[in-house]
Amino acid sequence: MVKSNLTTKYSTAEIFLKGNQLLSLDTSETFWFVRSGSVGIFAVTADRDRHFQGARQYLFTVKPGEALFGVPLIRESDSENLLGMVAVAIEATQLQAISLQSLMIKVKKKDRKAIVILESWLKHLNQWLAAQQTITENIVAASGANFFPLTTNQTLQPPTDEIVWIEVRNGTTHWLNREAFPITANSPPFPLTSSMGLTAVTKKVEVATVPTAELEQPEQLPRSLALLHRYFLIYFFQIQQQKIATEYKRFQQRNQLNLEVAESAFGKLANVLDTKVAESKVAETKIFESGNSLLIAAGAVGRAKGMKINPPSDAEELNRVKDPLDAIARASLFRTRRVILEGKWWQEEYGALLGYRLQDRSPIALLPKKNNHLNRGSNYFLFDPESRQKREIDAVIADDISPEAYLFYRPLPPLMYKATEIFRFGVQGHESEVIAIFVLGIIGSLLGMVTPQATAMLVNNAIPDGDRILLWQIGLALFAAAFGKTLFQLAQGFVSLRVENAADSNLQPAVWDKLLQLSPAFFRQYSSGDLVTRLMAVSQVRGQLSGATQRTLLSSIFALLNLVLMFVYSVKLAFVGLGIAILTRVC
Repeated sequence: MVKSNLTTKYSTAEIFLKGNQLLSLDTSETFWFVRSGSVGIFAVTADRDRHFQGARQYLFTVKPGEALFGVPLIRESDSENLLGMVAVAIEATQLQAISLQSLMIKVKKKDRKAIVILESWLKHLNQWLAAQQTITENIVAASGANFFPLTTNQTLQPPTDEIVWIEVRNGTTHWLNREAFPITANSPPFPLTSSMGLTAVTKKVEVATVPTAELEQPEQLPRSLALLHRYFLIYFFQIQQQKIATEYKRFQQRNQLNLEVAESAFGKLANVLDTKVAESKVAETKIFESGNSLLIAAGAVGRAKGMKINPPSDAEELNRVKDPLDAIARASLFRTRRVILEGKWWQEEYGALLGYRLQDRSPIALLPKKNNHLNRGSNYFLFDPESRQKREIDAVIADDISPEAYLFYRPLPPLMYKATEIFRFGVQGHESEVIAIFVLGIIGSLLGMVTPQATAMLVNNAIPDGDRILLWQIGLALFAAAFGKTLFQLAQGFVSLRVENAADSNLQPAVWDKLLQLSPAFFRQYSSGDLVTRLMAVSQVRGQLSGATQRTLLSSIFALLNLVLMFVYSVKLAFVGLGIAILTRVC
């Protein structure tokens, strides 16, 4: 941990935060050095009385040895709402509140620790901006102390992991190439990181750059940081509004698509469980233009897998883009994998697939039959989005299907707070098998209860009376019960294995997908081996839970049936046995 001598001479107060305790950053005169613990920084909105409202938007985490700077609340354009930042303790955290003036003095003296503290905050802001993946063209690399003449639309941007401070000597520039963020000769020295570009908007622009250690006017740091924080907050909430608008537009498009699907009776066709060939045709509607067949087929596959399929944005017309399926996948936030259909694939179980006809490459949906894993016949229907027909696949129809198909991977929801949500995600589409596990276990336990009943008849009747016929009957009953229990346990094991594999195939790709959505800055924190180990932990946890843990849990649940049998024999003895079991468990 970095120990800064700033905390001795200019300290104002020590602050101790409990886990999840909030600290407002609404000041321009103070920064907080993190001595221990860690805090998350969130963007928030506040009313005109400076009361925080609405949901917090996570930005980044500040760790020991780093600092968080004051960010005064600013007014949102065309609104009475205020924009700002707050810090929330992730764990018990100790902060040292320090005057920003002390930092200016230390930076002026070229104190290395003070410079590191200041630049660590700027790197955190840069990390969030890097995640936006904005593409800038016509870049001029800014490094060290230098002087740069720029022409219109040229963008000054430092290389990776470098920070410079710029002063515009002549002309006008825009931060992040946005008109709302002007930087002119009247602006204070402004920091630039590798994800911050300064774009010239006039013909002749002259910009001087210096590293943090060579700042000529550190006393302007409060103005510089205030301007940076203002622009950053406005940009952040602009991005949030754009995301909300995009999601709302996709929601409208999805509703329109669902309406069209409902009007064409596609929804009913895609979920029919009849094993006979469905030859009924639905009248074609004018709403399905050429190029929409892929979207309809993808919608059928998505519905079968419990996924929401969104149309691409207006900028990506399906009949013009190079890879229409990729455009649909990006809009719907899922990933695809190309697979090859070999042998009698229609008699196997591979889940819902997007396929193509062999002759004209027209898209089709290959939909699995539900609860058909015991049938040796066809396991798939073919849904044609153009003719609105759904037919059972046999060898003749399979010959007309291209061997190349696409598998959709269902993504994880944005937020998952409970273990039950992860469980439901993993077994989605296999709920009947989960129920079958419990039903088979209950039946097996009931058959196991035959043994004490038969033993009672044997001791009370067959042996004292010397009844050989009853003895044979009891023996056959015990053999049948034992044989039946073994069969049910075997069936339960097969179904459990089926559910385990399904959960693993759902969860592992979803976790990989979530990882690939993270910013490049995340990957720099871990080695490749460490990341793989963490990712494979999903399979390891699943293996632990599905092994001895699952067997013990299920056995304990089904053993409750024997407790019921004990109460049938003797209530008093049942309570004695129950008490002994509880004491054994506690002690």
